[in-house]
Amino acid sequence: MRPFSKLIFILAFCIFLPVFSQPLPDLPEKQFGQPLNTQNDEYNPIVSPDGRYIVFQSNRPGGEGGMDIWISENIRFLDKEIPAEWTKPVNMNQNIWEELKRPPAAGVRKPNLFNSNAFEGGISILFDSNNAPSEIYFTSTINLAVGRSGFEGLNIYRTIKDKKNRKMDRPRTSQ
Repeated sequence: MRPFSKLIFILAFCIFLPVFSQPLPDLPEKQFGQPLNTQNDEYNPIVSPDGRYIVFQSNRPGGEGGMDIWISENIRFLDKEIPAEWTKPVNMNQNIWEELKRPPAAGVRKPNLFNSNAFEGGISILFDSNNAPSEIYFTSTINLAVGRSGFEGLNIYRTIKDKKNRKMDRPRTSQ
């Protein structure tokens, strides 16, 4: 394609794309309410593929300080016709896997990865075949009070679920 042809194509694309594109509909905001929403900060919600779990960052009481990762389970996840009923969120650093361990819904799934690039740079969660979080990558500033070392500014941390005790290990950087 000649340079002039490329210019005409790009110009036509820029003119006609807005004409034929449809605006996204305005959807009403939906608050989850208690126990998920509090007077504290809640960021980066990620819902598991089957709607069973929601994982998010919050500075709510009961954490290790700063923005911790929390999980809540929708005990009505099998029935999509009724509103979700979320359990009280639990800090991911606590041993919660036995509490949340239930038989998976029909069938076994491959792990799924969800990403969010919102607050503090982002969070990525790898869900296992039971749709429970198994690996978490996130960015955060250092917090020596909870053993989260790193460099000045944002650092990338990784935490994985220990297969023996089903507890998430301490977040670590690549340093």
